Amino acid sequence: SKPLAGAFNVGSGLAVSNQEACETLVSIADSPIQLRWHDPEVPDAVPVFRMNAAKFQAEADWRPRYTWRQSLADAWAMRQVTP
Repeated sequence: SKPLAGAFNVGSGLAVSNQEACETLVSIADSPIQLRWHDPEVPDAVPVFRMNAAKFQAEADWRPRYTWRQSLADAWAMRQVTP
């Protein structure tokens, strides 16, 4: 197999709203942070984000094994162990 080269996105390809992302992070961190949302009509607002991993999946024969939430929880747990 040929070596991988270039930049790759690695994700499930499923869209997650910014609100869901923030709420999930606050929940995982068990944080008392109160979230506030701006007007969604603001021109530079990005309502969702999605990692399209099609290139990496094709070149590395890779598929995600963990959910987005589980990946965040694992990363938070590692942060708690390794500051």
